[in-house]
Amino acid sequence: MDKISAFLEAYKHYIKNDDTESKIDFLKGLYELELIVPMQDGNDEHKGQVSFALIVSEDERKFIPAFFNSNSNLGGFSKESLRRIPYKELKHYVVDFKEKVHGIAIEPFGEPILVDFNIIEAADKCVTGMSVNPTAGGKVRLSLPKHLPNGLKEALVGHFEKNINIEKAWLLYLEHIGLQKPHLTLILQFHGTKMEVFPNIAEIIKNYMKAGESFELVKKDNAMDEESIAPALIFERGKNVLLS
Repeated sequence: MDKISAFLEAYKHYIKNDDTESKIDFLKGLYELELIVPMQDGNDEHKGQVSFALIVSEDERKFIPAFFNSNSNLGGFSKESLRRIPYKELKHYVVDFKEKVHGIAIEPFGEPILVDFNIIEAADKCVTGMSVNPTAGGKVRLSLPKHLPNGLKEALVGHFEKNINIEKAWLLYLEHIGLQKPHLTLILQFHGTKMEVFPNIAEIIKNYMKAGESFELVKKDNAMDEESIAPALIFERGKNVLLS
């Protein structure tokens, strides 16, 4: 059975039964999809700037339209505007702009499957253990990891050295006080988009996570105090040694 057929079967079981096992199969199937997505201008001339087309639902929510293949009912979108994007990359656009974009509408002109932020977050936690909810607001507590999974830091730094977009990386534990337990957090300073950078890093980290453990990927912004996280620095472009 191909990935699309497996996903649709899992989705139908989930809608019919609404049980934990069906939900897990549906979320795992979603994570494996490659989708066809129309771009706003029909091309991607400006690297790092994503211009997705949007459609508006009856309740005025905005979704990114996505299709299984170019033979789907595309509505008014042309085949020339289509770009193939794995779901696990596309979801980052929804996370980054969740104030303006409510999710992904799969096959919106057929039998639509609406993947909103709650489903995206559930899929990430189910498949990778990663939180996609950006760190923002509230009181947080930062701490240095006393113990890291054996080989994790080396695997990350090896990847960073090969990826010229990544300038610096900090690895620490972050806790939203009163909301959640401390979880491993990787803060990154990089060029480009999260869609280009995050998926490969998430794949590396999830291989070192135990069942029930979670992690978070965060893009460093200018408002973040670099001095306060300096002890957690594990990589800096131009350094030839593994920072401890």
